[in-house]
Amino acid sequence: MTPVDLSPFYHKPCKYKLRSGKEVFGVIWLDDALQPHHYFSSTHVYDAALKASMVDANPIIPREKVEIDIMDVISAEYLSE
Repeated sequence: MTPVDLSPFYHKPCKYKLRSGKEVFGVIWLDDALQPHHYFSSTHVYDAALKASMVDANPIIPREKVEIDIMDVISAEYLSE
């Protein structure tokens, strides 16, 4: 998927199908601090990091996030929140 195709799914719990055939559940977001990078993590980790960022302007970035090549994502569908 391209960034334009994937952008409606940013920051939302989804099921993603990857080019490898695997299905993963979690959240993808774009972190464009200096250069754009896409990250994936479980919904639980993402929510915890989001809550931490509301309390602390410089929260510790969780190690559980993984940089992802969005061209490896071939489909996405929303999960109930």
